[in-house]
Amino acid sequence: MKRIYNWLAKPAIRNLTVADILSYKGNRKLTQVKVNNAEEANACIEADIDMIMCSAKEVETIREGNDVTFLTASLGVPEFPTETDILKAAFNALSAGADAVMTARSLSIISLLANEDIPVMVHLG
Repeated sequence: MKRIYNWLAKPAIRNLTVADILSYKGNRKLTQVKVNNAEEANACIEADIDMIMCSAKEVETIREGNDVTFLTASLGVPEFPTETDILKAAFNALSAGADAVMTARSLSIISLLANEDIPVMVHLG
């Protein structure tokens, strides 16, 4: 486990950091599952899941069940249609305990998030 400071500059413990994930590229495969509630999030600790994902609106609930596994908040297009909406949602998710955000948006939206130093993943589905 790694000692980090979360988005609100509060001490936290995480199994992975963004730097870890980047260093593993091409060298190690990671597991990630979507969780829908605190119980599922907690089960991921015992199952040794590397990363979990949830809706941006569920971050606080998921962190109640698991406060150590790297958490990505999904920013859906319908819920956050404008640049202002998605930026605000990303800041809210990180403030609630997410370690990164994920969205299936255009390069300009990904750049908008990255330019604010928000760790962002894209969906290539």
